[in-house]
Amino acid sequence: MNKRKPPTNTSSAVNAAAMQDHLLRKYALTNPVRRTSSLSKYGKSILKTSANDEIMQKKLEYDSKLTLAQRLGLVEKPNAPLSHEQWAAVEKKSEMREEYKGKCPICHEHLGKEPTVILSCSHIFHKLCITSFEKYSRTKACPICRKQSYEKKTYKTSQDYYYIYCIVKIQSHIRKYICREKFIKHMIEHPSMNIHVKRKYAQLHMKRLDLKLSKHLIKKETQIDKLFSDLEQKLAESQVAVSALKNANRSKKSEFSDVNWAEITVKAIERCEKTCPICLQSLEARRETTILSCSHVFHTKCVESFENFSIQTPCCPVCRAEYIRTALHKSDY
Repeated sequence: MNKRKPPTNTSSAVNAAAMQDHLLRKYALTNPVRRTSSLSKYGKSILKTSANDEIMQKKLEYDSKLTLAQRLGLVEKPNAPLSHEQWAAVEKKSEMREEYKGKCPICHEHLGKEPTVILSCSHIFHKLCITSFEKYSRTKACPICRKQSYEKKTYKTSQDYYYIYCIVKIQSHIRKYICREKFIKHMIEHPSMNIHVKRKYAQLHMKRLDLKLSKHLIKKETQIDKLFSDLEQKLAESQVAVSALKNANRSKKSEFSDVNWAEITVKAIERCEKTCPICLQSLEARRETTILSCSHVFHTKCVESFENFSIQTPCCPVCRAEYIRTALHKSDY
């Protein structure tokens, strides 16, 4: 029996075997020859130890899937996975558009709510959204730019940004609540001179007292008659205090009853003041002006605002003296 002679050209035999192996792998045919894994034990150990390095893992998987024909250059190789530098450029391109701050183009939810991936075309999606899109569309094309055969990489910048965004949002709401409570407390303790503001915060204060009283009556059985008698007594004391305050204000006004506004106006003219001490704007502008009994001149709106925000009895912003005021005509000044 004659033995079959091997071909003289060794490279032709290798190429033929390589093409056969490539076709078997490509079309998923059964190979009668037992193949060993193209990934060495060293490569497998690297693959296990570098599980956290997603890019290195994809590189090793890419090398392990190359057939002999592709390694010899007989068949065109598939596109190699992107390197660290290329992924850095892709992420930088996406960050310039600030996509990580936005919403997922598929589900329109904030990107930071779920794990995200970035594609090699620099677009960002939720991992579950892009996986479902690939499954039901049966194509691997970017939903935005339609680029095919893209790569995916885990992207954590969106979640980090969303975490900071939520913290800032919570802090801002807490600060708003604290500031509002402090402002309300301040306005109750030091009511404004504006009658509308005083009425508003007095109503608010009474509502709070009414709510506290209702809760107290629900929790405990109290003597209602005694409670209301105490309230009437306190109201009477408050009326006495208010009447005393009114009398004091009247006595103060009587002190200024003999004010000579002509002399005060002359004194103000002699100082040649050209600007309002509060807003530092010119007094010669087309705005109403007011002169105080201490001869200092202000814009009417400025001194009214100063009185509204004064906690105690208003005094002159310049000399700190108590005053009464009157309108000053441009012809007089």
